[in-house]
Amino acid sequence: MDIENEKNERNVRLNKIKELEERNIKPYAEKFDKKNNCHELKNFEIGTKVQTAGRVVLKRDMGKISFIHLQDYFDKIQAVFTVNDLSEEKYKNFVDLVNIGDFIGLNGEIFKTKKGELSILV
Repeated sequence: MDIENEKNERNVRLNKIKELEERNIKPYAEKFDKKNNCHELKNFEIGTKVQTAGRVVLKRDMGKISFIHLQDYFDKIQAVFTVNDLSEEKYKNFVDLVNIGDFIGLNGEIFKTKKGELSILV
């Protein structure tokens, strides 16, 4: 990465921090208790409540539903965010402010998508 791209990336990240603060969201978690790693989640039964964290390695926003692939040291798993399961405000914050490369923590429930992929419904 050249110097100009590094400066641009830095400015994007700083602007994102400012945007988070303007929306009264702490940009850095004080504490998150990760109870499950991504690999062990794949052995859980449908409906199990989970709490995990990792890096966003893929993100697809499709109107009122969004998908991410969350990766930790052990594996990766899909997480699904819907406007119906979150408030409009929380969903908009997710779509606007979470990007590939971000580290996030989430709570949700294990389920299978229509395509049969084991996922976390946030």
